[in-house]
Amino acid sequence: MKLNSRGTEIKIFLPPYPYIAAAVISFDYETSAQTIRPGIGARARVIYRKALKRANCGIQDFSSGYGRGYGNRIGAELVKKFFDKAGIKGTWFSTGHALLNGNRSGKSYRINQRLEYATADNGFGFIEWRKRLKSFYHEPYGDYTTHPYYYLGDLTKSLYENGEDIQSHSFSHPYVPLEPIE
Repeated sequence: MKLNSRGTEIKIFLPPYPYIAAAVISFDYETSAQTIRPGIGARARVIYRKALKRANCGIQDFSSGYGRGYGNRIGAELVKKFFDKAGIKGTWFSTGHALLNGNRSGKSYRINQRLEYATADNGFGFIEWRKRLKSFYHEPYGDYTTHPYYYLGDLTKSLYENGEDIQSHSFSHPYVPLEPIE
C-alpha cells in the first residue's frame, strides 16, 4: 500500500519477477542530429577519414559532431554483440530521429523547433545555439548509407529483427520542463 499526494491510499501490485536479478546497461543510442554543425576542419577530417576507411585503414573520426553518431553506431553494434553472446535481449531507447532510415526527400519534420528557452540563464550555456537554430538545421537529406552518423534506421531494424525492444524518448530532445504547454 502507498499514499498518493492527496493522502488517498492506492494499492500497488507487483507480480513476482521471474529472475533472481536484473541488470541495466545504459548509454545514449543516438545520432549526431542534435549536434551543432562541425566546422570546416571537422568536415575535412571526415572526408579524409572516409577515404582512409575506403582504403581499409579502418579509421573513423569520433572527434567532431559527426563522431557522436559514428560512436553510438559502433557502440550499439558492440553492445549487441555482447548481448548476442550472453543471450540477452535489451530495450533500446533513442530519439525518434535515430529510428529513421533517412530523409532523401528533404521533408520537414513537425518537430523541428528552435528552443526559445535555450539560454545560459536556463542552464543551456554551451548549447545556447539551439535558441537560434532549428533542431535539424543541418539535415543532410540522405540515408544511412550516405550519412551513417545521422541516420541509424538500419541498425534499429537489425536490433528489432533480433528481438530487441525499441522505444523512443522524444523525437528531437526538447527540454520538456521548459516547453510551452501547447
